[in-house]
Amino acid sequence: MFTPPPSPMPFPAPAGGESSPPALTLTTPHNEPGYPFPRVPSPPAKAPCTPEPSPSWNPLDVKKRSGRRILFLVALLPAAFILSAALRHLIRLPAPVVLDEPNLFDKRQLITTDAATPTSSLPQSSSSSLSQSTAPSSTTSLPTIPNPAILPTPFPQPFDASLSDNFTTIGCQAFFSNFTQDTSFRQCRSFSFLLNSSAAFLGAQRNLTLINAIIWGTCNTPPTAQSCDATMASYLSQLNSVCKSDLNAENPVVLQAQIGFQSYTAMRTAACLTDPTNNAFCYIDALAATTPADLYFYGLPLGTPVPNTTKPSCSPCVKSVLAVYAQYVTPSSGSGAIQIGAETGNSTTSPTTPSPLPVLGKTYPAAARLAVNQCGGTYASVGVAQPSRAERHRIAWGCVLLSLILACFAL
Repeated sequence: MFTPPPSPMPFPAPAGGESSPPALTLTTPHNEPGYPFPRVPSPPAKAPCTPEPSPSWNPLDVKKRSGRRILFLVALLPAAFILSAALRHLIRLPAPVVLDEPNLFDKRQLITTDAATPTSSLPQSSSSSLSQSTAPSSTTSLPTIPNPAILPTPFPQPFDASLSDNFTTIGCQAFFSNFTQDTSFRQCRSFSFLLNSSAAFLGAQRNLTLINAIIWGTCNTPPTAQSCDATMASYLSQLNSVCKSDLNAENPVVLQAQIGFQSYTAMRTAACLTDPTNNAFCYIDALAATTPADLYFYGLPLGTPVPNTTKPSCSPCVKSVLAVYAQYVTPSSGSGAIQIGAETGNSTTSPTTPSPLPVLGKTYPAAARLAVNQCGGTYASVGVAQPSRAERHRIAWGCVLLSLILACFAL
């Protein structure tokens, strides 16, 4: 077996018999400790991590934002109402009642001689009597108010061309047959019925002298104006009761009669206005004009609107007609001067407060605004030209919708 020799001592043993390794010293460049592995300083200690508050969750900012929104809405609502009030006149009015005579106010050839009167367009029962009452004349001068007038016999009556049998009930048909033949109704010579549904009256407008006598007859009736007003109110009550089904079905003949009864006093007052400058009826003035645009204003209670392109004459007569009708849109017990001349005959109106006319409430506002735009700010009473119930509903819902839209954008 091989036994290795002992290792030699790396260093000679000292004299005392004990040996110790020499002391070693480690030197590094530039006396850097830890060379060649320099000591990396540890990062400074950080505070515990706490989330910074988000601006959107800052209670103060949220409170300020809510305050701004409230101020915006408070300022928005009055602005919306002001805007709706400024634009309310641009809202379309409800459609007027459509009557059977679309050319009610078309310009007609005016004549004053019997030979030139085209009787073929008049009903056979009344054309001969109407021509007999015409005063022959070779000129077309404006006729003055007669005193008295020679009335045509028979006097023009409503529904003289034809009376439809298309009624819902027999009772309503019998009512029409009775009241059109009743003496108390005929003696009142209703201008509202004549302008609305009389073929003889429309034909008579071709003759200034004849129509002048007829207008005088509507203003000078055997019964007083108050008595005729009471008669029409009684017939209106019967119509609303007996012809209720036809009214609900919007029978045009029944609607014409209802409007005629309702507007009797208002239209009688308007037809009897006189022009003191020429001692003529205002209606004859309008009929004899080169462009009879003023005639549209007389038919407002019948549901006939004034076209937007109409250019009125801006005469005192039209101003007086609008003043008369203004009382029946918003009644006022203290009416001012509504006439430019005295009414003829016994045509003074009732001292009681006028009742509003539903159809006139739809046609008067636009006519009054048109007259004011054409003739000046004091020409018509635009203050009574308030929007209808349907208009007010559209304005209210429009304001609500506009506020909601703007509020959504603000949010």
